[in-house]
Amino acid sequence: KLNEGCLSFPGKFIAVPRKKICKISYQNLYGIWTEETFIGLPSIAIQHEYDHLLGVSFLSHDKPLDIPPVV
Repeated sequence: KLNEGCLSFPGKFIAVPRKKICKISYQNLYGIWTEETFIGLPSIAIQHEYDHLLGVSFLSHDKPLDIPPVV
C-alpha cells in the first residue's frame, strides 16, 4: 500500500491497496481499440482515475477508525 492523495482532497493521504500492474483496453483518438499494460506509478494512477470514472472517491478506501462509542 502506498499513501495516495487526490487533488479533490488537498492534504489528505490514505494507504490505498492497488495492483502494481494493470492491463487496460481503450479506444485511441483514431477509434482503434488498443490494449496496454502499465507497471508501477502509472498503474496506480490509472486505477485511481478509473475509480473517479466509477464515481468512487479514494476516501472510500479509508477504513473507519476504531473509536468506542460515547455513552
